[in-house]
Amino acid sequence: MKNLFFLLLAAAIVASCDSVPENFIKVDGGTFMKGWTEKERALYKVNYGKDEDPLAPKEMSVETFYISKYEVTVGLWYEVMGYIPEKITHAEWSKEPDCPIMGITWLEAVKFCNRLSAKEGYKGCYDFGELDKYGRFAETTLKPDAEGYRLPTDVEWEYAARGGKKSKGYRFAGSDSLDEVAHWNAEVPSKVGMYKPNELGIYDMTGNAAEYTYGISPDVTIGKAFVTVQGGHYNGRRGGAKPENFVIYKDDTSWGEGPDVGLRLVFQKKK
Repeated sequence: MKNLFFLLLAAAIVASCDSVPENFIKVDGGTFMKGWTEKERALYKVNYGKDEDPLAPKEMSVETFYISKYEVTVGLWYEVMGYIPEKITHAEWSKEPDCPIMGITWLEAVKFCNRLSAKEGYKGCYDFGELDKYGRFAETTLKPDAEGYRLPTDVEWEYAARGGKKSKGYRFAGSDSLDEVAHWNAEVPSKVGMYKPNELGIYDMTGNAAEYTYGISPDVTIGKAFVTVQGGHYNGRRGGAKPENFVIYKDDTSWGEGPDVGLRLVFQKKK
């Protein structure tokens, strides 16, 4: 009986150490072709009359990670940060706690990750360097061995959006039908999780809010960090055009607010 007690205690400790927060999906690692498929490239040519390849496919490997089912909501943002971004305070939907937060900068997004980590007893995944002459952090680095919340990398984001090892090769994140999985071409965003999830059970990767990521390939640089924006948003593609593929649509952004850009979290376990 005594041995059984210690076995159960050991199992409980292991289970506790192996736990991840609620509403996070385990994405088993693997290899995939990051970038446009031939079908997506052909569709781009049909829609825009251009025979170019801005996102040439490249084989990438991804380790197992945990990503949130939903985009970060207005309610969670306010609970952690204590404010709603000025850029959206005039909008009626900003009072809806279950809508995705938007109108934030990339730097605000990574600060949110660290604050949420601290709130839940983790040390945080980001280090911030000295302030530059504009009062901004000159360098933002990701700590690979820390435990807590962070942005997905652009590679992780695309792998998850495409369905990881469960991918069925859909044009969009979870379907070949845009309207099944995306809130788009609308005046306001919707509550998170209102459309069909993708193969992994992740919602809104094709529409609602576009999402900041921590880039692997150099796009817009902040110190050692690369800023990328992935996915579509509620008002369609930037400029209002119908997207040729929301799964891997990427847009660069600056230090300024992204009026239609929010975030999704990865929970990074301590190695």
